[in-house]
Amino acid sequence: MKELKIQINPKVIRKLLIIRPRFIGDVLLSTPLVRSLKSVFPRMKIAYLAEKSSLEVLKNNPYIDELITLERGNLADDLLMIKNIRKRGFDAVVDTFGNPRSALLTFFSGAKVRIGWDHRGRKYAYTHFAGSAGKAEDAIDNYNSVGRLFGIRKFGRDTVIKLSAEERKSADDFMKHQAINSRKQIVGIHPGASWPAKMWPAEKFAALADRLFEDGRQVIIFSGPKDRVIGAKVLMLMKNKAIFADNLPLRLFSAVVSRIDGFISNDNGAMHIAAAFRIPLVGIFGPGDPAVWFPYKKKAVWLKQSVPCWPCRKDHCDDLKCMKALGVKEVYMALKRISGRKGK
Repeated sequence: MKELKIQINPKVIRKLLIIRPRFIGDVLLSTPLVRSLKSVFPRMKIAYLAEKSSLEVLKNNPYIDELITLERGNLADDLLMIKNIRKRGFDAVVDTFGNPRSALLTFFSGAKVRIGWDHRGRKYAYTHFAGSAGKAEDAIDNYNSVGRLFGIRKFGRDTVIKLSAEERKSADDFMKHQAINSRKQIVGIHPGASWPAKMWPAEKFAALADRLFEDGRQVIIFSGPKDRVIGAKVLMLMKNKAIFADNLPLRLFSAVVSRIDGFISNDNGAMHIAAAFRIPLVGIFGPGDPAVWFPYKKKAVWLKQSVPCWPCRKDHCDDLKCMKALGVKEVYMALKRISGRKGK
């Protein structure tokens, strides 16, 4: 085996900060790295800086010593955050986001070791670079490349959400309140996404939900604050009556998802939350690249239709060819295969 070159001496890193300001899925995809660092170097104090909504998925994480809230704001707010970071005396900072703001926070952190990726225009901020030049990696491998700089050889790939006993009880109370039959399988559907181009049509989700009903399953339609409209539209188009879990707090949403038997979702943060609980998962992709953003293997499958215009990585699209080309039967059969459930 080729000798692994250690670029950073872990013995001099007492306190480490990870910066990933936003996007729940991306934060979750970084948790295998956090677990590896803490497992190999248990005395290392690890802090995580993110916006409040993203920090929610990291609560109770046993591998993180401190959660620091990053407010969206102006230059004055950034200067206060820089002062806050410097006061904590971090020996190393890992910028997993790499936008101009996170690069500035890293550069002025006061840390001698500053790790990032070789992004154009941001190289000035870092002393060490992660990633494998010229080698395609999925998101988890990409984050784990930070650990290789510390000499870590083996990495786990399971993402981490830790629920408290109280949160699990809240999920059970939700199920009871909704009169969910525990003897029937429950499938969750999340039809929303951060951008319209990532959304499978509502009428297809409705037809899929009805087919699941015909197969004897119960269905919960989930929606967040930004996708209540499409969630309500799916319900309106359905022939059967599904449970509408509208805008649940993120921790309760996570706990409820941990209790169900399958999950179908667009490429969004909810998909990554479901993946953390290792339940049968079908991810529907449009402009995004599942080879990067769906690094899950066990009881998980992604679906994407090949069209000439892919990959476009657009947030908005006038015709949604890739999404419209994916059929209801394909999604239904994919869930059937990974859940081991007979279907029609």
